[in-house]
Amino acid sequence: MKKLKTAPTNRVAEIRKRMGLTQSQLAEKVGVHWITISKLERGQIQLTEEWRVRLGEALSVDHDLFLPANRRLTTIEIAGEIMPGGIVQMYEDDDPHTFTVHNGAFHALNKVWYYVNSDALAPIFQDEDLLCFARNDDVDPIKYVNRFSMMLGEDETGADRQVFGYPHLTSKADYYTILVPNGPPVMNLRIDFLFPLVAVFYNHPDLDDYAVEPN
Repeated sequence: MKKLKTAPTNRVAEIRKRMGLTQSQLAEKVGVHWITISKLERGQIQLTEEWRVRLGEALSVDHDLFLPANRRLTTIEIAGEIMPGGIVQMYEDDDPHTFTVHNGAFHALNKVWYYVNSDALAPIFQDEDLLCFARNDDVDPIKYVNRFSMMLGEDETGADRQVFGYPHLTSKADYYTILVPNGPPVMNLRIDFLFPLVAVFYNHPDLDDYAVEPN
C-alpha cells in the first residue's frame, strides 16, 4: 500500500530551501550537526520556541515563520486595562504589556455563527453583527457564569429553550437564571449544552471596508 504523505509539522525545510541552503549549511549557521536539522524538519525533534529563536537569528527572519500557517503566533501589544467603573488605566510607554495569540486555536474550533437581527441583543450587540460561538458538547456551564453564551436546555415547565445571554447561578442545583440583553431573564433553565462566545464581527457604520455584508 502506498504510504500517504503527511503535512509537515513546521516550515524549517521550506524556508531553508527558499534561501538556497543545504541542511549542512543551515546547521553550520545554527551551530549544530546537520542530522539535528534533519530531525527538526521531520518533526523528530520538537520545534520549541528556543529552536525557533536560534533558527530565526541564524537566518535573520522572524522566528515564528517556522510554524505552519495554521499555528502562527501573533503578538498583541496592550495599551492598558479597563478597570471597574469603566476607568482606563494606561500602561507606561517604557513598560509594554504583550500577549501572544495562537491564531490557529480559533480556526481549530468547531464553530457556529449567528446573525443579530435588529435590536434583539441591544445594547451589547447591534443589527447585523455576527457572533461566533464554540460548539462543544462537554462544556461545564458553571465555568461560564456571567459570560455571554448560547445555551440549549429545558425550563421548569419542561419546554425546550435556546437562549442567548449571561448564565447566573440559582439556589436550585443544576439550574441557572439567564440574563438576556433587551429582554426579560429566563428563570431556572437546566442547561444541556452551552456554546461560549469566542468572536464578534461588528457591523461598524464608519468602517465600510470591514462592514458585514450578506452574500
